[in-house]
Amino acid sequence: MSRCTLRYLLTGLVYAGVIIVLIPYLTGHTTTGLWFLIGGIGLALVCGFLRCYLMEGDCTERIPTHAHHNTEHTPTP
Repeated sequence: MSRCTLRYLLTGLVYAGVIIVLIPYLTGHTTTGLWFLIGGIGLALVCGFLRCYLMEGDCTERIPTHAHHNTEHTPTP
């Protein structure tokens, strides 16, 4: 699995955690809201921290590999 794919997966799981928190309030079943709150916040925090620590920097797949830095003809002072 590439780094970009893993980044997108973890980002989706963070948003899924937020949606889990909102489910009881949108459906009107606020008596079970505490369990959804704990589960959703837990999922969002764990996936968010994993995304931050495992995916530092930009995705390397988006950087063109054909970019060539020619340092042979740099002017000398």
